[in-house]
Amino acid sequence: MSEKIFEITADGRCFRFDLQRRALFKDSDKLVHLTRQQLDLLTYMVQQPSRALLDQNDLTRNVWPASEFRKATPAAVHQAVKSLREALGKEGGHFLKIVRGQGYRIDAEIKLLEKPALQLDTSPLISGETRDQTADTPQLTRGGQITRISPRSPEEIMAFLLFIDQFPVGIWGASLESAADLWGHKNDPGSITISTRACIGLTGTTGSVSLPPITAYRMYLGLRRSGSGAFGMLRDPGSSWMPNPDVQEHARHTATALQFFHYYDGVEHPFVIGAVEYLLRPDTRTVSGYWADKVEKSDVAADPVTVAFVVGALEEVYRAASDAHTGKEAALPATSGINEAIQVGLHYIHSTKLRTSEGMWHYKFSNELSRKRVMDNLYQYTADVLAQTGPSCTRLNMYLEESKAIAHRLKRISNGYKGGLPQSPSQNTPHLDTTATLIEALWQLQEPLESLEAQFLSAYELARRRDVCELSTASGWSSFLMLSRRPFGEKLRISVARAEELLSAGNELALKVGAAGSIPPLPEASEEFIRGLLKRRQARQPG
Repeated sequence: MSEKIFEITADGRCFRFDLQRRALFKDSDKLVHLTRQQLDLLTYMVQQPSRALLDQNDLTRNVWPASEFRKATPAAVHQAVKSLREALGKEGGHFLKIVRGQGYRIDAEIKLLEKPALQLDTSPLISGETRDQTADTPQLTRGGQITRISPRSPEEIMAFLLFIDQFPVGIWGASLESAADLWGHKNDPGSITISTRACIGLTGTTGSVSLPPITAYRMYLGLRRSGSGAFGMLRDPGSSWMPNPDVQEHARHTATALQFFHYYDGVEHPFVIGAVEYLLRPDTRTVSGYWADKVEKSDVAADPVTVAFVVGALEEVYRAASDAHTGKEAALPATSGINEAIQVGLHYIHSTKLRTSEGMWHYKFSNELSRKRVMDNLYQYTADVLAQTGPSCTRLNMYLEESKAIAHRLKRISNGYKGGLPQSPSQNTPHLDTTATLIEALWQLQEPLESLEAQFLSAYELARRRDVCELSTASGWSSFLMLSRRPFGEKLRISVARAEELLSAGNELALKVGAAGSIPPLPEASEEFIRGLLKRRQARQPG
């Protein structure tokens, strides 16, 4: 399989368009930010012959969905092309020509550059060894087929560990064997936030939206939806896809589930619309319009992390539902109130007292024990806030410089850990979740691509360390794999076939351990670590 990249050149100027990632780069490394409609338009136009003249009918039939043909008036098409030309900057006039009375064309040479898909890194992972391990790579036999169970690169071992560290219903969590009641139902110590990240990370890495754990989680998530359109903690298993009256509604879970269904099903999916309507309702927000995990009217109940996740989810919907250039809106109720709610959330986040003297955000705490737990995740919470609110700060130009300053403060701290970032000042080991979230935050705050690539490569090397990989659990592995969606994260891609092989191997390994009580030697990860994951998985079995 090869990757398609279109090189567009004229008068010494050059753009490159990555078709698979739908990402446009100027001078090879500067990302050009485009709206969804601009990307749709560019995707079609670059695949036509060089300097082909395209009229309104060509663009309407191939760019606009059939349901929107009526909106694709000559004026709307013209405005869309004009907005794309403006988005290209001062070079736009050289590349995209409007031929009065005839149509539009990319007035440049368009060359398709096909490069081989990224080869897997077959060097040893987190073992500290450099010898050839092909001979002693363990194999499992299933139905007469040989399945290799030896992941060799960070992206492979993280996918493999995610496949092991889950419930049969496809939900991931933290290490909660002794505190399952924190998540609601006694057989349900899972996390919507971690599970959503795991699914998106696996999809971004493999390109598949239908791996069994993703399909299982999608069905399971319907169990945690209330009749009000919210998502939350289970008090009773309920029935799949039917509103569950025994769900304890939760703002951050609702925002995260909204992001899942928006990513996989689009902005007009009923679950997306229902979640947006719920989050915008005055009776589900505090007096000043903020959000708390559980519905409360007092502003004191709000916290910056929850508000940030809601802002991030609403921003995704706003961008998908509205086109700033044409004013086109999707059939989403209450779209006009989304932007106002986002601004209210940003004002709260940047004025709350739940911050340290250095500007770091944290949850509220009521005693010394909860204070220690919160402060042990200080950098993680701050990176979460920056990653979730970065798109809104950038689009609205609100608190943008302040957000960048805090992100760069975290980046300077990470320099002392070779590019990795620990969870808090009290930790000494880089944490994959915190590191990956910081990189995502820097991306959202428009850090130069060259700098992001260097930061990512440093984190990739850290991921090869056993202590870093084992400290992370599902939260860290999934956050790291989510970076595969970004231009600098293409190193994390693996094939769907390889992912299915790793999934099968993980299931086989779990059965082998359950039957024999022992683990085949894995050269890339510690036996104790894998054994612990499988023991936890067995303890989580519903029943």
